[in-house]
Amino acid sequence: MKRPSSEVLSLMHNNSLLEKEAWSRKDLFDQGYKKIAVIDDCPKTTSLIRTYLREMTMSEILTFNDEFDALRSIASERPDLILLDIQLQFIDGRKLSHILKEINCDQTPIIFMSLDHRLLRNSQYSLQKPLKKDGLQKYLEQVLSETRYHGRTSTKAS
Repeated sequence: MKRPSSEVLSLMHNNSLLEKEAWSRKDLFDQGYKKIAVIDDCPKTTSLIRTYLREMTMSEILTFNDEFDALRSIASERPDLILLDIQLQFIDGRKLSHILKEINCDQTPIIFMSLDHRLLRNSQYSLQKPLKKDGLQKYLEQVLSETRYHGRTSTKAS
């Protein structure tokens, strides 16, 4: 039997790596986070987070740079997880979280984000910006393990 060429072996190895990556990307999706919303008034931040999330998960990623667009869409889209900047242009992120909870998102985990760590005090879930991909991934896994989609605990946005 003829031994596969180094090119074929390389392709087989790369395919195996791609399959492993695809399996790891399914984790958030398979655990129930089918749809993740990111709300930040900085387009560069939402773009970066979208890129990170697309590399980590097969979930649908919704990004919003305007609080009012987010409210209109989230009322009907019902995301399974929300990443929310505290310092938005028109509405404080904490106030926005209370509004979101009143319009169908009362059981949706909300992760607050801010450059200023002092603003993140008293938040059940929070991330300090600037975000790094590996830190975001570890934190999402932690939140996922704490909330479990079907029996997740309620989040408090105090």
